[in-house]
Amino acid sequence: MRTAVARTFCAPADSANRTCGKAFTPNGPQAARSGEHRAVGVGKILLDNGFDVLVRALRLIPAAEFVIIGEAERGDQQSDREARRLRGLAERLGVADRLRVHAHATDAEIPELLRSADVVACTPTYEPSGVVSLEATACGVPGGGLRGRDLAASVNHLLRDSFLRRSLGTGGRNRAVARYSWDRIAVDTARLYEKSMSALAGERTAAS
Repeated sequence: MRTAVARTFCAPADSANRTCGKAFTPNGPQAARSGEHRAVGVGKILLDNGFDVLVRALRLIPAAEFVIIGEAERGDQQSDREARRLRGLAERLGVADRLRVHAHATDAEIPELLRSADVVACTPTYEPSGVVSLEATACGVPGGGLRGRDLAASVNHLLRDSFLRRSLGTGGRNRAVARYSWDRIAVDTARLYEKSMSALAGERTAAS
């Protein structure tokens, strides 16, 4: 059972090796950046992912740029429309010079962009998996999910305190590797299956 589940979860296909694996580590190439602080957001560029929240918050976050790391494939018209809307919003708010949009980031580019960040902001209205936070912490970058003025205050607090950023980044990285490696996930999943099967066997024995 454990071997079968481990083999399934550690298969080197799709995104299984992305989180807490070889790609998402603090060490590796970093995307080029300006001299400003950098906050990033990751995901498909859709309205529900709340990238406009941080675009609006940029007015309250001086000397920082916001990089949107889009995961859409080229030709995704819905994401392209939302990217244009976000750029237009930034123009109206006077922060267009501090907005960078990588609408079609590749799997190789995403870790490089994450490593270049001071903080990762997670702003979707609904996030079922939390994988963006996990990928960021695997790269040693602090972040979290907040909205509105709370988001601006939290980002400003982190940007002002480099020691806090490093401490949170190191602690997050250690926890991500210890708790969310695919080997650990496979073992925990196998343990749950075994517990469920033992409970089911007990119920059948009691009923017989």
